[in-house]
Amino acid sequence: MLDVLVADDDANLRESVATALASAGHRVTEASDGAQAVELMASHVFDLAICDVHMPRLGGLALLRRIRREAPGTAVVIMTAFGEVPDVVGSMRDGAVDFVTKPFD
Repeated sequence: MLDVLVADDDANLRESVATALASAGHRVTEASDGAQAVELMASHVFDLAICDVHMPRLGGLALLRRIRREAPGTAVVIMTAFGEVPDVVGSMRDGAVDFVTKPFD
C-alpha cells in the first residue's frame, strides 16, 4: 500500500484518480492545487505524488521541484492535458518518474 497525494484543480479528474487508487488499496490524499499540496506535505510524507502541470497558486512543475528538494523520497508523476515537449523534458530532468498525458485510462 502506498500513501499517494493527488494534486489537480479539476475536481472530477482528481476524485476519479483518487477513487481508482483507493480501490487498489492505496491511501490517498487530495489537493486542489500545488499550494495545498505543499501544506499537506508539511505534516505527512507521501510515497507518490501525482500532480497536474497547470494549477492555480502553484503549478505542477514548481511543485515537482519543491518535492525534489523537501521530500526526495517521494516519487512524482506529472500529468497534463497539453503534453508539451518542453514540459515533458523539463519534468523528467527535474526528477519526475513519469509524465502522463490526459485523458488516460
